[in-house]
Amino acid sequence: MGFDAIELSGGVSWGWNTYGLDWSPCRTSYDNVYYLEVSRQLKQELETPLILTGGIKSLIVAEEIIESEDADYIGLCRPLLREPDLINRWRMGEKESSDCIYCSACLLIDGETMCTQLK
Repeated sequence: MGFDAIELSGGVSWGWNTYGLDWSPCRTSYDNVYYLEVSRQLKQELETPLILTGGIKSLIVAEEIIESEDADYIGLCRPLLREPDLINRWRMGEKESSDCIYCSACLLIDGETMCTQLK
């Protein structure tokens, strides 16, 4: 059995309590990519392409990760919930980051997933 890629992700910090854990491997500040250091370590060991997800909301950061070969692909979730047209903006040459604040409220809505910060 083979894999086309492996995605490095860890959910949300409050989700770890579901499993009886009192800690979270998530980022420690709002200015960094969740698992960048782990991704760098895994890239040295893996032959399978690696997708890095979590805390990436800037085209510049995404490009730096790919160019430095810290990951092969970038995964986006919450920034796209906040701005579904984000990729199109980037393709048109805009460099602005997503307005996502990573509050995770988009994942707490009863039965729905949507950005609660939109006005």
